Amino acid sequence: MIPVFAINLAHRRDRRQAMLEQLARLGLAPEFFPAIDGRALSREAMPALSEARELSDGEVGCYLSHLGVWREIVARGIDCALVLEDDVLLSAALLPVLEQLTPGLLHDIDVVRLSSLMRQVGKPLRPLTDGFSLLLPTKSPSGLQGYVVTGRGACKLVDAFSVPRVAVDTAVDGAWQHGLNVVMVAPPAVHQDLAPHSSIEATGCRKGRRSHRGLALWAASMRKHLTLSRVFKKLTGRGWEAYWRTRTVSGPRMRS
Repeated sequence: MIPVFAINLAHRRDRRQAMLEQLARLGLAPEFFPAIDGRALSREAMPALSEARELSDGEVGCYLSHLGVWREIVARGIDCALVLEDDVLLSAALLPVLEQLTPGLLHDIDVVRLSSLMRQVGKPLRPLTDGFSLLLPTKSPSGLQGYVVTGRGACKLVDAFSVPRVAVDTAVDGAWQHGLNVVMVAPPAVHQDLAPHSSIEATGCRKGRRSHRGLALWAASMRKHLTLSRVFKKLTGRGWEAYWRTRTVSGPRMRS
């Protein structure tokens, strides 16, 4: 069975218990990874956080917690793992979805995102069970409440994102720029639980990014699509023309 890491602050025993109960119903046993409380960090004493000035304490703690899981996966030589934040609701179909993420399927995939905070938009790769499918995201899904990461993918994530600069889900949204093959399950099999406060919640307000205009926007879009077309070819065996001919699908708007 796939190893499961559930990120949880030690004092949030309520969230720990909720995760235990949900995972037990699916026949999964988690290993709780100690989340980092960003409010307890001394940023001045941590040079690695010098570029995280625009991140809230919660965003810093969330980022470092995920980074810690990736490093743990690499250190222990784990081939593939499920990573969950502690404020999630798990679909009953999660287990059959996970069972289809075989080593053969994951051979050229680094990360499979199981959650999304934004509308899912992407190129279909292959159907899964119970109406689920794998998509290559062409727009950022945001959110990192649940995902499967391979050992190779964890190593790439550590190499690319060892220094916090943006929120961790924003960093992974841009993983295509760092040679990672990231896909997503649609519709999401993991949802954020909106009732409680997350143990590692991002409490700050992110500053909006300046929008590009004209040729700069076009060039950035083309660079992304060129990169994604290469990923598409690797995962499907079909090339640039097939990438453009394949219908882009869009799911329902996610809960916010």
